[in-house]
Amino acid sequence: MFGWGYRLGKYGLSPVQFLILLALKKRSMYGYEIIKELRSMFGDVWEPKTGTVYPALRRLEAKGLVRTELRDDKEFYSLTERGEDVVKYATELWESELDFMWRYHMFLPHPMRLMMMKRFFREGWRRWRGGRFPLFIPPLDFDYLDRDERLRLLRLARDFLRDQLNYIEDKIRDLESKEE
Repeated sequence: MFGWGYRLGKYGLSPVQFLILLALKKRSMYGYEIIKELRSMFGDVWEPKTGTVYPALRRLEAKGLVRTELRDDKEFYSLTERGEDVVKYATELWESELDFMWRYHMFLPHPMRLMMMKRFFREGWRRWRGGRFPLFIPPLDFDYLDRDERLRLLRLARDFLRDQLNYIEDKIRDLESKEE
């Protein structure tokens, strides 16, 4: 990203190492669980391999960001306090990068912005299905469009958000039914 990776690089982290830290933020896992978590996060976009993940785990352990515990003949990995601090720092960096991206988006010429919004609403839900959807949508400032084009874009946005809200409602119902 625009400097995010560079600033995170002061910890000597590769993108894969950072993704592993994010996965371990959820809970302790053994290696294959981490690989499955990463596969789940990235779907058909990226296929994590054991030859990438296990060496990354060893480097994270050497940096003091991850600790290993042997349980039932499996090595379980978890974040150290320093690892938690790095994840927190990276999250704060990411927030500032999102702000930069929104401003960058607003600087783009109108036709390019429109193309990006249409693609986001058309493809977004398919790409983010399974709970991995964005918590934001592109700004809907398109007064420069004619009435019909604005209506088409707003309808795409409405359908996209409706799908997200239905997904959230389903998850709430699932959790509430488990409490009973």
